[in-house]
Amino acid sequence: MPVDKQFLEQCIAEASDGDQEFATALRAKLSANDTLAAKFVAGYMRNADYTKKTQELSDQRRQFDGQSGQLDTLRKALEAAEMEKANILKELAGHRIGTAKARELMKLLQEKYQLTDDDLPGMSDLIETSKKGKPVDTTEDVDSRIKAAVAEAETRMEKKFAGAMIPRSARWLRCLVCGARSSESTRI
Repeated sequence: MPVDKQFLEQCIAEASDGDQEFATALRAKLSANDTLAAKFVAGYMRNADYTKKTQELSDQRRQFDGQSGQLDTLRKALEAAEMEKANILKELAGHRIGTAKARELMKLLQEKYQLTDDDLPGMSDLIETSKKGKPVDTTEDVDSRIKAAVAEAETRMEKKFAGAMIPRSARWLRCLVCGARSSESTRI
């Protein structure tokens, strides 16, 4: 089975890494035996594919670690925001500040931590806090928001890692076995 001479030459050049004596010996050995040349090229391609996939996986791992750090930063920010929110509600419950001031402080908190309206108690919670003399907060707690953010990030990363770990042919086969549409299997 003849091997493309130009591709064989590229493989020899990369494998010899500038060592002309080694390249010449390799060239002589492989040009005399097509079977050996085919095995050399196949092994070289397998090694190159392994190296490429390993580098891709390493890049994805760095990206995951970066996102992990971002999640930790988000968690700390949400915990700090939660503490400040609890302090504002305590101040309001103890009648040390009024409802309007509490609302103003909540808006500042929203800007400081880039929160949404759903993250902060609404006006009805502030009024209830003032009336009852104890904090009323019907918003989702910080732990639930952190768990949701972590679950979302994990799902995204699992999809990325699964795509990197499954060889193209296996993904195509999986689509074929699972009954995926032919247009989906050809895109993979």
